[in-house]
Amino acid sequence: MAIAVQGLRAFRAVMEGGSTAAAADRLGRTQPQLSRLIAQLEEEIGFPLFDRERRRLVPTARAHRFYQEVLRALDGLDNIKQVAEELRLEADAQLRVIAPPYASYTVMPEALARYRKRFPSGEFSLELVTRSSMGRWISFHNFDIGIASLPFDAPSISTTPLAQVDTVVVMPLGHPLSKLAVVPVEAFGDYPFVALNTFTLLRRQLDQALDQAAVRLNLACETDTGLSACQMAAEGVGITVVDRLWLDAMPPKRVEHRPWTPGVTSSFGLIHPSTSPVSDRARVLGEILIDIFRSRYGAA
Repeated sequence: MAIAVQGLRAFRAVMEGGSTAAAADRLGRTQPQLSRLIAQLEEEIGFPLFDRERRRLVPTARAHRFYQEVLRALDGLDNIKQVAEELRLEADAQLRVIAPPYASYTVMPEALARYRKRFPSGEFSLELVTRSSMGRWISFHNFDIGIASLPFDAPSISTTPLAQVDTVVVMPLGHPLSKLAVVPVEAFGDYPFVALNTFTLLRRQLDQALDQAAVRLNLACETDTGLSACQMAAEGVGITVVDRLWLDAMPPKRVEHRPWTPGVTSSFGLIHPSTSPVSDRARVLGEILIDIFRSRYGAA
């Protein structure tokens, strides 16, 4: 049995307005139009909803029971409309992406270019946020998807592993260490060294390896990013240790790099708010990033 929604809305308006005049005004219809909708509804359901008394509609006992079900049904329809509108707005909304510098200068440009091909009219924003400040940034800003080094523990954030990336020793062209296939950590103390700042995870891992080998760095300088460390290595300031993905941000043939022992790897992952479902566009960008990371650096 198909029941017209217009008839249900007319019935609810009469039940809540108390009269056909009030119901007609509420729906923007004439009283004869409203009366026809009620009559059609009664014909569709097979029983009367109102007693006609002196040109007034008086709800029957069945009408009161029917009214509760009609409310639930119409509320459900209204919710469907609201969800559809939210999804429409989501499709038109700007995709908000956050990434630390190492991703913004390496994998993210290709990923966003491929995303743009999938959604030619889709807008996006890319916010560069350092690893040390990402937790605070997330507390005060909204985003859809991002990249972070793992582990990343923050309330209301979900993570998806991307890749395990090797670290490498980066040095100027023609450096004595370039003659070695693998550089031992014991050799680090023999040359000026450009180190990442002490608050970075890689620096802590490097310091642990140095302590275990009883090696003291010949520290030339400290810097916030692997890119600046590589650039200083290219200029001869010193050697450095960075995640291998930083080499993608360097012009070709500017530096040389080698694996080192004992060596460490860095873990990277996707992050997104766990308090809301991942949008279709954020999911697509995530799939693109997974493909890029794994094709360049291997599986997580």
